[in-house]
Amino acid sequence: MLRRSTVLAFTAAALLHGCAQSSDNDTKETVDNLIEAGFRADDIAIVDGLVVTGRDAVVSLTASREMLQPDRAAGGKEQYRTNNVIGTGVQVICIDGSSLQNKYSTSLDNAIANYNGLGLRFSLQRVGSTAPPGCNAAIKIRVVSGSDCTGPCPAGEVYGSSGFPTNGLPYPEILLNQLLDIKDVGFITHVIMHEIAHTIGFRHSDYFNTSISCGSGGNEGPAETGVNWIPGSLTLSFVGGSILNACPRSQEPGQFTSTDIFAMEALYGNGQFEVFGCCMNEAPAVSSWGPGRLDLFVRGYDYALWHISIDNGVVGQWESLGGYLIYAPAAVSWGVGRIDVFAVSGDNGLWHNAMSDGVFSGWESLGGNLIGGPGASSWGFGRLDIFAQGAAGDLQHLSFDDWAWSSWESLGGASLGSYNPAAVSWGPGRIDIFTGAYGQNLQHLWFDDNNWAPWESFPGLVYSGPAASSWGPGRLDVFALDPYNVVKRMTFDSTNWSGWADQGYSGFSSPAAVSWGYGRVDVFTMGMSNDIWHKWFQ
Repeated sequence: MLRRSTVLAFTAAALLHGCAQSSDNDTKETVDNLIEAGFRADDIAIVDGLVVTGRDAVVSLTASREMLQPDRAAGGKEQYRTNNVIGTGVQVICIDGSSLQNKYSTSLDNAIANYNGLGLRFSLQRVGSTAPPGCNAAIKIRVVSGSDCTGPCPAGEVYGSSGFPTNGLPYPEILLNQLLDIKDVGFITHVIMHEIAHTIGFRHSDYFNTSISCGSGGNEGPAETGVNWIPGSLTLSFVGGSILNACPRSQEPGQFTSTDIFAMEALYGNGQFEVFGCCMNEAPAVSSWGPGRLDLFVRGYDYALWHISIDNGVVGQWESLGGYLIYAPAAVSWGVGRIDVFAVSGDNGLWHNAMSDGVFSGWESLGGNLIGGPGASSWGFGRLDIFAQGAAGDLQHLSFDDWAWSSWESLGGASLGSYNPAAVSWGPGRIDIFTGAYGQNLQHLWFDDNNWAPWESFPGLVYSGPAASSWGPGRLDVFALDPYNVVKRMTFDSTNWSGWADQGYSGFSSPAAVSWGYGRVDVFTMGMSNDIWHKWFQ
């Protein structure tokens, strides 16, 4: 349910009315089940025989019974979801928006595109009044007013209503209040996304204190078993923090927030997203020396370098490599069993630690006067190229070849901010470097045929340091955050650059990226709780 935050109090009976009738016994059992599941009695309403909770969610007898089933996967306190979720057999949810016109129709298209952009294990498809073959579930959405409503309807100050899943299927109807006529497309898109989230099992993000977004209200229910926290998601709420807030702001962009994206990925991700605990307080670095092998490095809470390996899906144990890092590290591999890690320490100089056959060498100083973290690349055995921001704000370069280090050289450039540059090689003699400052354009410099090309700038602003990877000659994948902390990607395929594309997941630090095989990219970023989020493409 979405309602105006300016409304201080109203009765639940004024919110919904309907024509469907349930038996007295079914109604009583439904209410008893909700109370046993932890819903507050004063948050449950019976309107024309329908049981309603949260002021917009119709709960059937079957759904209430499902809420009492133990959730062995999640446990813990509620935050985002009920026990009622859609089943794995639901791959295509068809939405009948045939009655919607003008900005309502546009808003539904936008909401569907936002959900499909997340790459979840199901997709949404807009259909007409007759669902085509291939639909595993159906939702009908329409606009109603108090005078023409024939079902459970939003009324008064309520923007929309829907319900929770039953028998593994989403709730089949979303109703929008005609008072949305005065709202813009972004706001209506927000309301539709909110109600779709209810139909697939999500609760209000501020269920524990709806006054956070509404200005008044309380706890919708302690819910010991009926509502579950999604592990890794935030355990707090704030105005504008989620499309699942009980009340919207006066203006809404019609976009998922980073917390929404995390929750959707965690509950309905396609299996290519994972979270694991850590100790980081800066952006991660990652390298790979072979298929299925990933080595991850972070600056820990103690400002030392920490390392963990992932070998064909098996995650190792964190180990401290010591040192004192003032920026995020960089890592690269030139061959099997070899990793080179670089970091800037308290003396503003570059320090180096190398692993060969599982043993780290210890730290050595490579000098320099740097005011940002490094980026590193390798185009072959025994070759290393390191880049970092110098004291003058330019890009500094150091190379290792023929078993000797070069002197530092300036490559010019500007607008590096405090972020690490990203460096990658797709083959012998080729290096691509990317830099970006918060709210500025991405900058690109490359080295080929023993010559440096001039700097170039890409359209579209970035709000983090970039990450870059390559899985073959002429291929580049570049990642950065947008203003909403959503990861976006731009690709180069031999001759042409794509535009920036939303990747449907979020991060809270500059990303890190690497490829261990053709067509494979692994992306890491810091999560909301200083843990590590990992997304991969194959």
